[in-house]
Amino acid sequence: GINAVNGFLGTEFGYTHVSTGDLLRSEVKAGSSIGREVDSIMRSGGLVPLSTTLTLVDNAFRASSCKHFLIDGFPRSLEQAHAFEEKVCYSFEHCLCLENM
Repeated sequence: GINAVNGFLGTEFGYTHVSTGDLLRSEVKAGSSIGREVDSIMRSGGLVPLSTTLTLVDNAFRASSCKHFLIDGFPRSLEQAHAFEEKVCYSFEHCLCLENM
């Protein structure tokens, strides 16, 4: 499955796994302003705003010394993929998205 692929790519090629769900839960647990904003949305099963998810992913990339990432849980639509490419991937030579079908 996708977790096995993540593990293999991480171990063999030095990719860092970035889970958008983990990023969101971490913000909620920390009680940050983003965490307070998304807590009720997540509890009700709603979708977190795209701009918020992009900010968290971009922050995770910038905070890491790694330059190779596997993103889990994002993007989930073509609109999200285009926004990700425009707002986050501008500084990367390659982006690889794996879809679990």
